[in-house]
Amino acid sequence: AISDDSSLFVVQRDGDNVLSRAGDFLFDRNGKMVNPAGHAVIGSNGNPIQIDPSQPYQIGPQGVIRQDANTFELMVAKPKNMGDVSHLGGNQFKPLAEFDLVPAGQRKVVAGMLEQSAVSPTGAMMELSETSRVYEANVRMIQNQDSVMGTLISRVLQP
Repeated sequence: AISDDSSLFVVQRDGDNVLSRAGDFLFDRNGKMVNPAGHAVIGSNGNPIQIDPSQPYQIGPQGVIRQDANTFELMVAKPKNMGDVSHLGGNQFKPLAEFDLVPAGQRKVVAGMLEQSAVSPTGAMMELSETSRVYEANVRMIQNQDSVMGTLISRVLQP
């Protein structure tokens, strides 16, 4: 997970670099780090991350993967402006302008965690239901007030 609101991981999709908040990466049987859609995860050197699948590895803080003497770092990008990205669907965004790379000491990548949605579907449905009931009650109150005013005016205007 990234615990920074404006940073994104870089993955390769159809030969282009795209940005993603989703950090649910895994290694395929060849040792290439990919996202669930099979897109390669890019390292800080600009190349897809590739390990030896037959050897043990460790994933550490700030998106660092260690295997024997090799160290790989996830590429973490920060767009200059969030208006410089276009939504591609799912958790992927196309950069429309150059983006900055987050330096190694400033990355807020947390290993072993996933970012969760800030929306609770059950809570959102309950809020929608409650709001709908309050709206209906207010409409009934206005209709009742209108009826009372109409009755009052008709009595006052009768000779």
